[in-house]
Amino acid sequence: MSLVVLKKTVSRNLMPVVMWCWAKVNSILRHVGALLKYETDSELEELYMKTAWMFDRKYGKPGASYDAFKHAVTLVFHWHFSQKIITQYISRLS
Repeated sequence: MSLVVLKKTVSRNLMPVVMWCWAKVNSILRHVGALLKYETDSELEELYMKTAWMFDRKYGKPGASYDAFKHAVTLVFHWHFSQKIITQYISRLS
């Protein structure tokens, strides 16, 4: 499965950062597409439009989708870690 990504104009000094962020987002979305058993480019493109490209448009800066995904992963990690600590604390009280 291949997907042509439309590139926006980005200043030269931001290019390495934007490319690194895009590679991370691309990796996440391709993994999600594989988990959802997407078989066509159009299915994957729709996933990009509803997630990564939406965040970039909404926040109006290159790499905004990376920041959104990073924030979501951080929240899940903290929630899982907090749940583990609470469970351990409650088990000690019993």
